[in-house]
Amino acid sequence: MNWAHAHLVLTHIPVIGVGAILAFLLVGVIRGSREIEWASLQLFVALALVSIAVYLSGSPANHQVRDLPGFSRSVIHRHSTAADFAFWSLAALGTLSLGALYLYRTSMAVPPKVIVLLFFVGFVVLLLMGVDGKPGREDSSSGNWRCDPCATNVKNLRRLNICLSRYVIPGRQKFC
Repeated sequence: MNWAHAHLVLTHIPVIGVGAILAFLLVGVIRGSREIEWASLQLFVALALVSIAVYLSGSPANHQVRDLPGFSRSVIHRHSTAADFAFWSLAALGTLSLGALYLYRTSMAVPPKVIVLLFFVGFVVLLLMGVDGKPGREDSSSGNWRCDPCATNVKNLRRLNICLSRYVIPGRQKFC
């Protein structure tokens, strides 16, 4: 496995994680369960820490594929810019969650205003992560599939995996 493969695998963790944790937090609010709310906040903190690995794997992946035929530097740049916003917003969500866990550690529950704030920030993070993946969907939706580091659907990910194997692994045929 190389950096491009690792980045593709790791990028799905925060995207799916934020949506799942938001749903988990909503269940906690509806049920009035302090335990589920606390678990959700702890998961936001853990996800923010995991996103560091995702963010740091992006630059080596970029350097590995940016000069390959069929890769667009402008798409990679747009993805990188969107990833910066998504990463820092997820870091803010993790920091806010950690702060709430610390401040309300002795109370019966986290105040509803804080939960609404965290839910709102989490939703914004989810939207930013959708924008982060958008360049890949734009380039691959035309039917003329190209090697694209931001391919998001399963069919294109399989093609990208084949493409990266052909380009990046030495001794393989170099076409896409």
